[in-house]
Amino acid sequence: MGNLCPGPAKGPEPIVGDDEFTFVPPEHRVDKVWGNFNEIKEMGQGASCRVLKVNKKGFEDQFAMKEMKRDDQWNPKLFQTEYDILNALNHDNIVQYREAWIDRDFFYIVNELCTGGELFERIRENKKFSEQKAVEILTDIISAVGFCHSNNIVHRDLKPENIMYRINMETGDDELVIIDFGDAKKVEDDAVYNDFVGTAFYLPPEIVRNRRGWELKMSDMWSIGVIAFVLVTGRPPYYGTGHREILKKILSTDLKFPKKNQLSKKCKHFISSLCEKKTKKRLTATAALKHEFLCGESKEEPFGPEVLSSLASYHSACLLKRVLVKLAADSLNGKRKELLIQCFNMIDTNDDGLISVKELGVYLHTQLHFDQATANRSAEEIVKEIGSKNESNITFSGFREGAISYELGQRDQIKKTFQSISDGNEYVVVADLDKYFRCRVENKSLLQMLKEIDTNTDNKISFYEFSEAMQSPLRASQLIRDQRGL
Repeated sequence: MGNLCPGPAKGPEPIVGDDEFTFVPPEHRVDKVWGNFNEIKEMGQGASCRVLKVNKKGFEDQFAMKEMKRDDQWNPKLFQTEYDILNALNHDNIVQYREAWIDRDFFYIVNELCTGGELFERIRENKKFSEQKAVEILTDIISAVGFCHSNNIVHRDLKPENIMYRINMETGDDELVIIDFGDAKKVEDDAVYNDFVGTAFYLPPEIVRNRRGWELKMSDMWSIGVIAFVLVTGRPPYYGTGHREILKKILSTDLKFPKKNQLSKKCKHFISSLCEKKTKKRLTATAALKHEFLCGESKEEPFGPEVLSSLASYHSACLLKRVLVKLAADSLNGKRKELLIQCFNMIDTNDDGLISVKELGVYLHTQLHFDQATANRSAEEIVKEIGSKNESNITFSGFREGAISYELGQRDQIKKTFQSISDGNEYVVVADLDKYFRCRVENKSLLQMLKEIDTNTDNKISFYEFSEAMQSPLRASQLIRDQRGL
């Protein structure tokens, strides 16, 4: 990959020597790297290295810089290895290498800066993801790891903290990125390795013995299985008070899913096939991508706090979103409608066709584990905003429309809807809305749709403006987030 950073500022004369690091150009061998860069923030620190947020002097673009002490006996080799690995991994879901530098005290690897947050943060905020969302995440992870394995590279420290999101500046989409290849290794399938690296919760059972190269690839797949378990349950499958206790459970305990989680059989089989203790029976990346859990229809469970937030915010949404919801509700297929009925009936415990404040409060407390006081306050607020005007309850039609509103607010669906309305163009104008609704909406309403979303008043809707309108959180949505400390 080429040098993608802006050119270096004028600084001290380049250092001579260090001829073994031929990948570092002469102009990147300096007395002090800080003649060319500004340190903005320290993002992490180890025994002999730091990870910093930096930018080049005179430029705004920011990067992640790994600073490695030269006087550490292992760092010269790690510097060369990390460059070799990152430079070989040109994949959309792998952090992008930018350049390397050397000064008198440190080696430096400069990579893209991912600003969309960690997967770990999203797990912590949401407690767990739906199976459908987990499929999207796992497909990206396995695709990237499979690409590594096809190049005989193993990551060896896969965990949610090492999975970040970049924000695509053109579309506004979050894109999953695997980072931190500091423990990664180039392997040969039949060679034997005795390294012990990784993070306790995600260690495979074979970590306690020597492994061949192909088994190290299988160890990565075990870690992905643990990540998958965390995504759909909110906790790791093997845990304890310390490293030793966790490893003991990994070695001696069978995989068990929480009884309260209503996971599909396909999901359980997929995770179990990754967390298979015998490496020969464990799914490879290629086999995992073909598993019916990733390829088929994943179970939809859109009834966590985020969905109830959308139920509450739907009736305060912009006109365009309300019309889109009505159209989607009218064309709802039988299977999806049946699922919504089942979920509605789960909350409607007295079978009167209405969800009361009390019933919703019980659901929030028993199923989503709100404390009782928070559940009661949240239920009252949601029913107040989404409930029928004359009664303190939620009808099935309100529930259905709120659920559809939630789905329309998901990033993938936002992108599809915008492209459909704009016919693939960069902006949406009134004529596009008229065409999309087949001339069935009054011109006055079309102008209102545009005016509500067109925040910069240029008489057209950009993707960013459309995305903000489809996602905009409202009062009850914020209430739930505040009560849960999200």
